[in-house]
Amino acid sequence: MRIPTPLYALGAAAAMTFLAGCSGGTSSVAPVGGASNLSHARVLNVAHVPSLGAPSFQNLVHPSQPGSMRSFMSPDARGITPTLYVSQFYTNDIQVYKQGGTNQSPIGTITNGVINPQGMFVTPNNWIYVANTGGNNVLVFDKGGTTAIQTLNDPNQYPVDVAVDTDGTVYASNIFATDGSPGSVTVWAPGNTNPTGSLTVPNNAKVLFCALDKFHNLYVNYIDINSGVGAMVKFKHGQGSAQLTNVVTNFPGGMEFDQLGRLAAADQIAANVSAYRLPSGTPVFTVASTGDSLGVSFSKTRSYLFVGDAVNGNVYQYVWKNGSLVDTISAGLGSSSPPFGVAADPGAPL
Repeated sequence: MRIPTPLYALGAAAAMTFLAGCSGGTSSVAPVGGASNLSHARVLNVAHVPSLGAPSFQNLVHPSQPGSMRSFMSPDARGITPTLYVSQFYTNDIQVYKQGGTNQSPIGTITNGVINPQGMFVTPNNWIYVANTGGNNVLVFDKGGTTAIQTLNDPNQYPVDVAVDTDGTVYASNIFATDGSPGSVTVWAPGNTNPTGSLTVPNNAKVLFCALDKFHNLYVNYIDINSGVGAMVKFKHGQGSAQLTNVVTNFPGGMEFDQLGRLAAADQIAANVSAYRLPSGTPVFTVASTGDSLGVSFSKTRSYLFVGDAVNGNVYQYVWKNGSLVDTISAGLGSSSPPFGVAADPGAPL
């Protein structure tokens, strides 16, 4: 992510500057605990990735808080209330909101085991997968839960986004390895907590976000090491060699497919989200946002699009078909702790 100018996130906008999926801006913000290149956001200058050595994240761990697996939602609310998860890289937490409602306050916060969280993915059964960048793993939470029900190990990697196929295969895009070597994609076969494979993204300076289409094809965006701008590859059926696509952006943000099979892909520097009817690289239409368009997520019906702004510290809800702004969520967020990832659950019974 492109790290916001005053803040840089990796996600595929900050590491706190680098590991956050950042883009090419520069930031004067001191990363929490001294880890400054794990973010995907443009908040920090992640376009040039210095040698990290072996960053330590011990002092980034948020104090664990005891609590039940379902501490912030009643049993009824868990089944019917559609919720929105918002990850905050710098404060090591995930804020939970109801979908809809301008300036609403969070209905819950997840902190246990969360270290520099970025991209997220919610499955139909309401399990939330979190790319836990600073923990070198992917955490899985049940709806309403504050303690992970599963941990997928991603040794020696900094994951910034995650996608889960309908058969349970999990993919995590790694901005780069802990030794500074090129980014990649880690694969976990259904039911496994240790990696069962990996995918190579050629010519990458940093790997950013990932998304699956209904045909089980995996798309991964990244910064091209030669051009310095955003590119995207396709892995047919989530395996094999990367196939270069026609989609080019200034600095890639999050992406997801809509109900018509079009790819909604954010550009952090342009601060917008464009719809592509692949394999064309020309947008069908574009939703203009503001600041740093980092994380994106659709509501269950794909009628609404949520966009995290990693510069101004807001989450915006737009009508996807015409780009009109419906709601702005700002309570519990802010420019000093901006949203990196957003993920909307279906609100269906468990």
